Amino acid sequence: MAYYVVAQALATPVRNCFVTGIRLPDYFHLDSGLTPHPKTGVPWHLPQNLATSCDDIEINGSSDEGTASTATNAVALTATTNLSLRSANISLSGAHILAQRRCLALVSAMKAREYLGLLPRSWKEDFRVDAKSIVWREDMDTLVLEILRKKVIDQLRWLMLKGSVYIVRCYGGSEGIGAFNQAAAALWLGQKRGTDEGANTEEGACFSEMSTAESERETERTQTTQPPPPYAMLDYKGRHIPVYNLRTLLGEEHVLHLRNSSETFRGEMVVIKHKNTTTNAQMWLWKLMGYLAEDADG
Repeated sequence: MAYYVVAQALATPVRNCFVTGIRLPDYFHLDSGLTPHPKTGVPWHLPQNLATSCDDIEINGSSDEGTASTATNAVALTATTNLSLRSANISLSGAHILAQRRCLALVSAMKAREYLGLLPRSWKEDFRVDAKSIVWREDMDTLVLEILRKKVIDQLRWLMLKGSVYIVRCYGGSEGIGAFNQAAAALWLGQKRGTDEGANTEEGACFSEMSTAESERETERTQTTQPPPPYAMLDYKGRHIPVYNLRTLLGEEHVLHLRNSSETFRGEMVVIKHKNTTTNAQMWLWKLMGYLAEDADG
């Protein structure tokens, strides 16, 4: 059972989201905490299980920019800001938030009073912390998205370096997946740039209605499957495996970089094998898909 992503996710301790109150296994949350900014000492509210320091989240611009809980709009923090944690080595954790983009965006849109009211009492009562100076980045939802995407890309590239025992290019669309032993998941990258212009591939089309194709490169270039909808599953030897749309999950730019990094990713589909070594990659893929999930009613 060590391989099974769902089993591992459900086996994590149940946590309570401090924003929505929803109780789910820890896998479906982000463990957020306070970390002092290395330059200013100001406490930053960060996802601890994704980044443990302000240096780790320097993705979208300067790490000196954020939103203080004392203001509705963004407030630039500078190196002259007074220290808000009495020790740069002190960090506080324990605030779990649902690992969904819309939940983080909800926090970013809150008034200062609303935000402060949701924070754990232990944070607000800790003599080392000035709660009103806590910084939550207004672009936190985008920031976390890029961190999750980087986690997925790093895992896929690492598996690629390990060889075809763990990840392999698939020819012939969904029908080609049946030729592989121990398939755990399929990755859909679509056609290469320059060959997919004008292709009639609507999102949400039935993934089971795919073109029949031979297992040669030339056929793969001329025939294409429909983009898999969210949570797409594929029949595989008496069970179902997930199909991840990497164009949706990673975005066009990251998919292009993946294609350029290895021949493995230059086709339309890639298969991840059912191995213990691939578990982390599958866990991050599933987490990213859940993070981007929309409301059921659209």
